[in-house]
Amino acid sequence: YKEHAELMKGNLAASTLQLHLTTVKLLAQSVGWGRALHKITVRDVERFRARRLGTGISASSANKEIKVLRRFFNLAITRGYLRKDSNPCQGIPMIRVAPKRPRYVSPDDFECLFNQAPDVLWRSLLVTLYTTGIRLREAMHLLWRDVDFESSQLHVTRRSEEGFIQPWSPKDHEMRVIPLPEQAISLLATWQGLVPEGCPYVFMEHARWEYYSKQVRLGLWESGRDLVNNL
Repeated sequence: YKEHAELMKGNLAASTLQLHLTTVKLLAQSVGWGRALHKITVRDVERFRARRLGTGISASSANKEIKVLRRFFNLAITRGYLRKDSNPCQGIPMIRVAPKRPRYVSPDDFECLFNQAPDVLWRSLLVTLYTTGIRLREAMHLLWRDVDFESSQLHVTRRSEEGFIQPWSPKDHEMRVIPLPEQAISLLATWQGLVPEGCPYVFMEHARWEYYSKQVRLGLWESGRDLVNNL
């Protein structure tokens, strides 16, 4: 458990690593912390899933946990803790889950939400999220250099550590170029004139920038922490 946390830090998004550690911890509690990896059986994992479903989690969440454990045991094989083809999750089928129609925010609902936005930062964020479909974490990692005002485009791309910029990669690890409508461009241009001086991040407000930049200068900022945690 501790070794997995150490080896995977930086190789997985913080939220994904937390899911890994939480799931492995739950399995360890189910089979007993003293149980050797090679003694964990298919039946143990099936019993674990049954208990988790008994707590009320959804079939989709149970499937996600099995996928996490399958990867964990595959890594244990790679690291030499288990022999090849001994993954106890390998033969466990996923629970069939009927697809649901995705829920969308209608234009009328969005307008009601937009009208409740307290300031230009929130209005810029809401319009950017709604019109581009990017994930919230992707929005929190947007840099001003990712916004092309001339061509009305937004770039979602990985980046390395550089000054006040933290290393980060989008979930799909691919660069995307997304059109920005006129309303989004206008709001972002207005917000750009109000942002903290020297802040490279689009949606970081003044108080957070003051705290964040101080932590970085002092070498106290830990990689993987949420850049913005008050949204």
